[in-house]
Amino acid sequence: MRHLLALGLLVLGAGAALAQDLEAFRTPSDNIHCLVISEDGATSIECELRERSNGDPIRPMPADCELDWGNRFAIGDKGEALLLCHGDTLVSPDAAILAYGETLERGGMSCHSEKTGLTCRNGEGRGFRLSRAVQELF
Repeated sequence: MRHLLALGLLVLGAGAALAQDLEAFRTPSDNIHCLVISEDGATSIECELRERSNGDPIRPMPADCELDWGNRFAIGDKGEALLLCHGDTLVSPDAAILAYGETLERGGMSCHSEKTGLTCRNGEGRGFRLSRAVQELF
């Protein structure tokens, strides 16, 4: 819920301090929306798929998840990539477009946009690949 409130404030033109802490982007297909979150010196990237064409999520829903599952992925500057349980959305029509062939680099992480999907990874080489047809943690 924290991210939804923060994203809502950003879209509504929140103060400069908040805008510096959040950066929204999306793929040209408008199917993948992401948010770079910088808090207390740590940076993470969360990305959400609007539509999937494959079957079940890549991991079963945890018993304690009572919200949305299977379409939100996250990485930090260190550690493994995660599949998140969430009740908000990252979708924003005002998010910048990361054109095919371009790479966004923030906080030791990178996201590369291609016609086949989006790949995000941290400095340890861990991350995720997202497209309508394939979702992968590595």
